[in-house]
Amino acid sequence: MVAALRRIIAYTIVLSLQGLGTITVAVASPLYQDCQISWNANTEPDLAGYRLYSGRLASQLNQVKDLGNRTSIKCSDAQIATNGNWFSAVTAYDTSNNESSLSPVISFELSGLTDLPPPVRLSDPTSVRLTINTLGFQLTWIDPNTPAVPHRIEISNSLQPSWSLVGIFPSSATRFSSYQLAQAEWVCYRIRGEVGAIVSDWAQDSGPSDRQFCYAPVRVPVNDQAIVASTVMSEPQAVKLTLIPPGFRLSWAPAVSSSSIVHRIEISSSTSAGWTVLAVLPPTDTTFDYPLAIDATWVCLRIREEAGPAVSLWAIASSPMDRQFCFDPVEITATTAPAQNGGTTAVQTDPAPVGPTAHFSLAPYGFELRWIDQLTGTFSHRIDVSSSLQPSWTTVSVTPPGVSSFTYMNSSYADWICIRLRAESEQTTSRWALAGGGPHDQQFCYRPGLT
Repeated sequence: MVAALRRIIAYTIVLSLQGLGTITVAVASPLYQDCQISWNANTEPDLAGYRLYSGRLASQLNQVKDLGNRTSIKCSDAQIATNGNWFSAVTAYDTSNNESSLSPVISFELSGLTDLPPPVRLSDPTSVRLTINTLGFQLTWIDPNTPAVPHRIEISNSLQPSWSLVGIFPSSATRFSSYQLAQAEWVCYRIRGEVGAIVSDWAQDSGPSDRQFCYAPVRVPVNDQAIVASTVMSEPQAVKLTLIPPGFRLSWAPAVSSSSIVHRIEISSSTSAGWTVLAVLPPTDTTFDYPLAIDATWVCLRIREEAGPAVSLWAIASSPMDRQFCFDPVEITATTAPAQNGGTTAVQTDPAPVGPTAHFSLAPYGFELRWIDQLTGTFSHRIDVSSSLQPSWTTVSVTPPGVSSFTYMNSSYADWICIRLRAESEQTTSRWALAGGGPHDQQFCYRPGLT
């Protein structure tokens, strides 16, 4: 006999925030020292109560408070008692303990609280566990420090063996979830706590001398054949990115019907900026589902068709110059900062300065790139090129200060060419210039045949 599915009660919760004074405070404004969260009551006859879920990350609401039949609570009573950004949502549950899905998540900021001083000595994270899924992985840990502290996660892999920063995760985070680096033979992570100039040891895995957590990524087919320059394929059509929390779905229509054509999907994110192969799918597939969370401030995808040595351009997103599909999976995530020496910790830094404002235009047998700096100072400009003949980025010019244009004569044998531009000085490196397809579109692409 097949058991009946449990009934999940519907919620009719509308969250609101109020400052504890007599004036209602907008959610976008900082709330001083305390706040109150309230919602509309459910009307189900078997309603038993509500639970409040809160956290410093929208994807990790790991503070849970059972409220009974109350429809409001002070933030301080729910252990929301430190300065900074917070996220909260509510569920309702019935007398059989069936629980509704989360209400819409609200975000708010607290200020004016006296933060607890950090401990003099930090303990390294405990119960660290690396769990591997078909497409991704999850690193979880427990912070034994009181109060909780931020954590630095670094990565090493067969493609780049030296340790590099993934991110500095806020004190409320106890998880890092992302996709596998399919091209690498092995990948290792390490994690430690750090506050100001105080750092813990790296967390232990199998013993005191083993302080890294490693796995072998799932292998994805690599197209290592020489690309046929004279072959131009049409890119996938009607590509659509749909968010299905905690993951996403990418769908498309093949440009032509052929049993020899496969579709390659690559991914890039704020915690792993290089492009990584996510999947290579057979001709019959027109959708790809990624069901796992990605803890990053932004994620971008791109897709193209391949048939042996012949490849298409990456599919068009919002315009011919925009060939990547991007989204922001969470509200807050790790910040980046340079690694530290001598036992001191990194200060969490703002993102790189804004890049130049660039204008790209096709010219006979090539293109012209012009730009205006948005930064004050003297800068040179780095211009990189990627193409179907040499997909990895290669620097073709570092223009001296005062130069604001660059003309490039392309190879007529390339099926596609992409360009990126940024400003540089001894003290500063800007972000790559935006190409017009959104905040994560930082490359100008074209087909040489169109010139």
